[in-house]
Amino acid sequence: MSRINKLALASLTFAVLGLAAAMPVRADTVVYSNNFSSPPTVTGVSATLTGGQAQTSPNGQQFLQLHSDAQNANLTIGGLQANSLVTLSFNLYGIQSLDGNSPNFGQDNFNLNANGTTLLFASFSNGNPATAAEGQTYGCPPGLSPCAPATGASAINTLGYTFAGQVIGDSTYNLSYTTNADSSGVVVFSFFAFNLQPPGDESFGLDNIVVNGSTLSAPTAVPEPTTMLLLGTGLAGVAAKVHRRREIYKAENDVE
Repeated sequence: MSRINKLALASLTFAVLGLAAAMPVRADTVVYSNNFSSPPTVTGVSATLTGGQAQTSPNGQQFLQLHSDAQNANLTIGGLQANSLVTLSFNLYGIQSLDGNSPNFGQDNFNLNANGTTLLFASFSNGNPATAAEGQTYGCPPGLSPCAPATGASAINTLGYTFAGQVIGDSTYNLSYTTNADSSGVVVFSFFAFNLQPPGDESFGLDNIVVNGSTLSAPTAVPEPTTMLLLGTGLAGVAAKVHRRREIYKAENDVE
């Protein structure tokens, strides 16, 4: 390749790279996080959390409580890439006398869905002596449901709750699910509690919510029309210089 052609190729490459750097780029990142002890962190998206009740456990842990029958909370995230993957991670707290799969005092179910699609529907038990034998459906090995109370829990008795005659006052589950944003780049996570007694008897809690998603992240400096004009002028100058050098080369070497 001649030196002139190399110069032209290098100039074109530089221009293309400059344009690419100025374009929006895709980024998979934490777009929302909320530990309920400080304001939520929102990055590159819109986010709204509604429903539930702010609560503080006996040991001072702040979280969002779901209690009574059919109480729910909704987390709406907008500004994501259309149809992109979204991952929700959070701690689910099972509090006090959850009766799991009991047909008489339950079933104490927790439901999570995303844009109407069910991600989790299961019963949870903390081993109330009156209902412990009925167990729970969450975390059970295939073909072995229901299973023992607190199966799948990452921790027990860390929030400071108690209930008369019950060994487990609270249980913590680390949950994570991946779904898709809709064609408008929106995902709505809905959290439901079913068949619960009033607070002080049994409830669920949400904490340490983290959402990972893909957004169109704007570059540090977006090219203005004047920037594009300067780039175009610069390319024209490079082309003119290459043309002049080619003409000189032809004249010096008697090339047609």
